[in-house]
Amino acid sequence: MKSMLKQTIYVILFLLIGMNTLAQKTMPKHIQKIHDRTEEMAIIMDLTEDQKAKILEIKMATEAERITKILKKYEIGTEEYIKAIKELYRNNSLKMKAEVSVEQWKKWQQRPNKG
Repeated sequence: MKSMLKQTIYVILFLLIGMNTLAQKTMPKHIQKIHDRTEEMAIIMDLTEDQKAKILEIKMATEAERITKILKKYEIGTEEYIKAIKELYRNNSLKMKAEVSVEQWKKWQQRPNKG
């Protein structure tokens, strides 16, 4: 019995270490993309440092919610997943819009190569 428990613990540790390694390899790319997009917004919208920090905070919270709630609850590509993602990003936009002026938001909406 002790041997079986020991093996189970080793398997769990192995899986946790493997998942952590995978997360370390993929998450920095996600995080870098969020930072890059925030920097692009700061340039186009002429954000203050405070606005830029708040936008980054909103974007990071949105990504955390996408990972911790939506990806765990819905299968990617399903109608429910698409609906949940659209709602999440709509709320994200509303939160960001509340942090900037009408003129700044207009600059972002009218940027070239929007997408």
